[in-house]
Amino acid sequence: MNGQIFNAVSRADFDAANALCFILSLFAVLLFLATEVLMRRALKS
Repeated sequence: MNGQIFNAVSRADFDAANALCFILSLFAVLLFLATEVLMRRALKS
């Protein structure tokens, strides 16, 4: 990662990257669910 050995990445950087990935995944799931709800409403009317 950026020319560093992966084991040399600090725990804080690893935790920050992990948290960012979790937030982005959560956003993707919420976006998918919102799209599904909107599509169901559009098909009902």
